[in-house]
Amino acid sequence: MLVFSFLCLWYYVSCRVASRKRIDGDLAVSRAFGDFEYKNRDDLEPQFQKVSCHPDIRVVEVSPEDDVLVLACDGLWDVMTSAEVVETVREIYEAGEADMKLVTEELVDLSLNKGSRDNVSAIVLRLAGAKLGPKENGGVSGRRKCREKANEDVVKDKP
Repeated sequence: MLVFSFLCLWYYVSCRVASRKRIDGDLAVSRAFGDFEYKNRDDLEPQFQKVSCHPDIRVVEVSPEDDVLVLACDGLWDVMTSAEVVETVREIYEAGEADMKLVTEELVDLSLNKGSRDNVSAIVLRLAGAKLGPKENGGVSGRRKCREKANEDVVKDKP
């Protein structure tokens, strides 16, 4: 049995979020160190403060059918759902791409093309259940060429 342990180093927020998605109308992003004004309740343990560096930990059993694991920051998730990310990775697999660096780059590029204006960092792991198409399908390189051609066609069609 293969078991992955995920350690989320992002902060846990247990407070009211004001307009514009800020904590108490002020803090948009927190770090594990600092921001003490949000961690000053003596009656609460660290993990229950407004902002905490206490990690969320989940242990997930991975089945032989599982094909991808994506760990990414909100810049990716702001513009793509989990289902879209998985479907995109599967399409890249079907295109014959075996280089996970290129798979990850493609996800980051797609999120930027979709208008993400946040930090986009990602790690993509190919798991045992992944089904790769033949290399002749072009992989990420082929996808990029198709995208470039489509962009050229749009530019040609503009008056």
